[in-house]
Amino acid sequence: MRFETINASQFLVHRLDYAQAVKSIRDEGDIILLDLQNDKQVMILIIERGMHLNEVRHYYKDNTHKGIYTLMILWVDMFLPRDGETYVLDDWMHVLVSLHGGKMYGYEVAGRDAFFFPVHMKGKGRERRVHYGNIINYAAIGGARVNTLNPYMPGKWYVGGFENTAQTYRTTSTTETGTFQDPLLAYYNVLGLPRNADLDAIKCAYRTLARLYHPDVNDDHDADERMKRINRAYTRIMNEKSE
Repeated sequence: MRFETINASQFLVHRLDYAQAVKSIRDEGDIILLDLQNDKQVMILIIERGMHLNEVRHYYKDNTHKGIYTLMILWVDMFLPRDGETYVLDDWMHVLVSLHGGKMYGYEVAGRDAFFFPVHMKGKGRERRVHYGNIINYAAIGGARVNTLNPYMPGKWYVGGFENTAQTYRTTSTTETGTFQDPLLAYYNVLGLPRNADLDAIKCAYRTLARLYHPDVNDDHDADERMKRINRAYTRIMNEKSE
């Protein structure tokens, strides 16, 4: 397992725990098993290599039988082109896109941090246009029973995901002395970072997000507004660091 995969897994575990969306987490590196507050179980697989269709079938079939929701998250640098470019889906990716209603979930690694987001695959058939969505709302982790007619894996499956697209950012921090308002938390969340991120992590996060979402490389209709939010968050955090 690659060092970047370990970092991505640990970062995801930290953010899920911080979002208070889970009761317990078992982290095995590339496989994370979650017990959610609503008593659902979700298995997250961090994918850093190509999969065989039979492997995908095995995980979804076995977990569905056990009542566990499965979520595979792909390292986009290993598999996908830049935002707006086209990509021809492999069989196993075609299945994931069907299970998630026209998208997959992906992640990028930036040093010790990582960014998780939906990857919308626009179009029909095998050739799709790639569009990277907003950073996920970690508190929205959940699962649903999905019926797919995909010829490679027809049937009903337990599928995990982050389906609540509305971002809800915490603005309070809790320490040993109590809870207090901390409006800067929202800006750290925009960059997908924990509140204690250091300067190098902040700069690295900004560069990574700009590569994903800058209007020069992302032609989605809301790319300009999204990049403004990222710039505003970065400026506010850097101003605080310089004080």
